[in-house]
This record gives sequence, structure tokens and C-alpha cells, in this order.
Amino acid sequence: MTQPVFLYVVNWFLIFVLSTRSGEVLKRRLKEDVLPEWFRGRKATALAYLAGVIVMGSSVSSVIFGILFMRWYVWPLALFGGMAITGVTFKNFSAASVVAFWPPFLILVQVILWVFGRSHAGIHSIAY
Repeated sequence: MTQPVFLYVVNWFLIFVLSTRSGEVLKRRLKEDVLPEWFRGRKATALAYLAGVIVMGSSVSSVIFGILFMRWYVWPLALFGGMAITGVTFKNFSAASVVAFWPPFLILVQVILWVFGRSHAGIHSIAY
């Protein structure tokens, strides 16, 4: 049961970091001179919108996964665990790298959770 819970916490960590950094880019809270040359202007906005769409879909998918396949007390704790890890490590990641390169990792974690996490021993299902 520890592997899916760990992945679920990592999943929520990625969701919180991506949503926060995408919001910063979209609201133009970052100085242009701090951002790399390739991550300025319309390209940054387009990547932030794409990351935001991926985050919205992943957050809904994560809540559904938690409700269907995890015990009732595990998924809220994993959500708060991901939020706590984000709060501690948030400033260590640049907005450009997070928004441009992290969405594929979030998609990969989602796929692993849905394909392999359900069949892992110890995960509760409402079908039982």
C-alpha cells in the first residue's frame, strides 16, 4: 500500500507546484529579466495555459482515484502531504522549468496510478 500512497503524494505535489507556478506566469508576477530568453512573452503564456489545463484534469482525476480506490482517510492525508511538501520546497524550483518540463511527469504519474495503482495489493475499492 505504500507505493500508491507515495505516488499519490507526489501526484498532489506536482499538481500544487504546477498550478502555483502557472498562475504566477499567467498573472505576470515574474520579472521578465529573471526568466530565460526562451520563456518570455506568448510562449510562456501558452505553456502556462497548457500546464493549467493538465493540472485541472489531473486534480479531478486524482480526487476520483482517491475516492474510488483508497481508504477514506488516506486520500485527504496524501493531499495535505503534497501541499506540505510543496510549501517547504516551493522556492527551489524556477517557474520556467516547472511550467515547461513538469507536465509530462504529472501525466506519467497519473497513468501509473490508474494503470498499476488500482491493482496493487492493499488498495481499497468501493466494488468490494
